[in-house]
Amino acid sequence: MSKHTIRFLNYSNLAPSSKIIYERTINQLIDFTSMDPLIITSDNIAAFKEYRLTKANRVTVNKDLHRLSSFYEFLVSDNLIKENPVKRIKKYKLKKSEQIKIRYIKHEDALKLIKQPILPLIEPTFKRQRDQVILAILYYCGLRTSEVVKLRWKDINFDERSLHIFESKGNLSRYVSMPVTLVNILKGYLSYFKGEGKLFEISDDMIRIIVSKYAKEAGTQVIGDKMKVTPVILRHSYATFLTEKGVSPITLGDLMGNPTAVKHYSHITKAGKDKAADFFD
Repeated sequence: MSKHTIRFLNYSNLAPSSKIIYERTINQLIDFTSMDPLIITSDNIAAFKEYRLTKANRVTVNKDLHRLSSFYEFLVSDNLIKENPVKRIKKYKLKKSEQIKIRYIKHEDALKLIKQPILPLIEPTFKRQRDQVILAILYYCGLRTSEVVKLRWKDINFDERSLHIFESKGNLSRYVSMPVTLVNILKGYLSYFKGEGKLFEISDDMIRIIVSKYAKEAGTQVIGDKMKVTPVILRHSYATFLTEKGVSPITLGDLMGNPTAVKHYSHITKAGKDKAADFFD
């Protein structure tokens, strides 16, 4: 791994799992060109793009270009190169069948999933109590796994019902409002602790395992896809539910820390279409 890659990954705000993917993509480019990243040109990137298409689909290649662009933007900001060579490379135009698929779970299924760790017939343990809190935060606040991992008790304002998401993706901070249901779940979890430090001593990968485990126990199914339930699916579900309820794109973008949240995370539902039609009655 080049020293520039190491520096980029060290200074990036990527989740550990994302760093692995970024590192792999950058290494693939370096191996393909056998060149130092600082002297790689747009022509080299274009050739790599064509080569990658022999190994992966267009969706994956577009993601490769996105990761490489982030890497080179960092090198530009570090005054190591003058221009990002990826900027001149056009991404592949995707067919409808290749675009983001509908992937979310119904609101009632999300509520059932959140209750799964503390079902009456199961003896409540600290671990299952913790797992319920994690599921609740993921769905009720639409957070990224990397944001959940960093949450501290001091980031919670119970009086204002808000979470302070500190220096998330892009080094941006924001406040996310919490429903009363989540506030009560958090207060129950607080009884196990002194209320100091991090909420959870846990990794991104463990959060994904927790979501998958309880989704399997609850028999939770993803709408529009056969893939298993993941933290990202819960983020999609959060956005889809709020969009259906009429939350504005600007508000949703602020809550999720992504101005394009409606485009990337929310999905059209039958109930949403019916609601639109009902405005005429």
